[in-house]
Amino acid sequence: MEQLQDEVSSVLWTLGKPELIKVCHQLKCSEPSGVGFQGLSRRALGRLAENTLDELEECEESDGFQQFLSGLLSFIKSMQGHDTEQTETQPKEPSEMERLKEEYAQLQQAQAEARHALEEKIQALGDQLSNATIAREQNVTTTTPLIAPEVTIRREFRISGQIGEAGQRDKLSFTSLTNQIESGLKKGYSETDIIEAVVKAVSPGIHLRDLLEIKRDLTLSTLKTILRGHYKVDSSSDLLHRLINIFQEPKESAQNFLFRAIELREKLSGGENDGEQFSPDLIQRKFLRSLETGLLSPMA
Repeated sequence: MEQLQDEVSSVLWTLGKPELIKVCHQLKCSEPSGVGFQGLSRRALGRLAENTLDELEECEESDGFQQFLSGLLSFIKSMQGHDTEQTETQPKEPSEMERLKEEYAQLQQAQAEARHALEEKIQALGDQLSNATIAREQNVTTTTPLIAPEVTIRREFRISGQIGEAGQRDKLSFTSLTNQIESGLKKGYSETDIIEAVVKAVSPGIHLRDLLEIKRDLTLSTLKTILRGHYKVDSSSDLLHRLINIFQEPKESAQNFLFRAIELREKLSGGENDGEQFSPDLIQRKFLRSLETGLLSPMA
């Protein structure tokens, strides 16, 4: 019997509060006034059941109490079996952690679906823009006429007139030749083009033509020096000296004297010399002084 009593005590402490309340009703325990069995804790209910069993053990005979314990144990096991069946048949409520995990998984799935939908919209918009750009470029290609690149044909530089011996009136003067050379430079012709044109302009058979054709590595500066020598152009110092000492000839008119003075001044100012430069102020002062001292009588 002691073994049976220990078994009942062990089983009692495994029961929950609802089952202990049923056991207390089964044992006809004294229900506390005011609070009832519901107001007691699980531990208090267990002590109440054990105290009631102790009282019954004192009152009942050994055989009867043993039979009562067996019946109580069967009642408890039947109650436990019923609870087990309910637990198996009823779905288990998810715990808080499981519920949070499920919500998190659902949120991730929703975010993934939203991201996928947004990526599809972006891709579609990109395709539309690309197609519109291609169509616009094709339209421009078909509607815009092809413009042929401009081709600039530069005419060959030529010297107008022929270079003859110095003093020939029907040939180019040094002044005219120099002006054409400077004009060619301003138009962008190279020194080589200008040198070739000057050589072609020299009359065949004169010494200057032979000299220029055999001259190697001829530069424009060297060409000008040779031309000054050919035309017997005075140096800057000689021109200045002539301007200072110019005077009107006895049979020369004042107008012709003025023209000769102006010519000397222009030669000094226009670069027909050997490169030596005098200031414009100096040339003008010498020019006016020469007119004052060289003129025999006022101009008519």
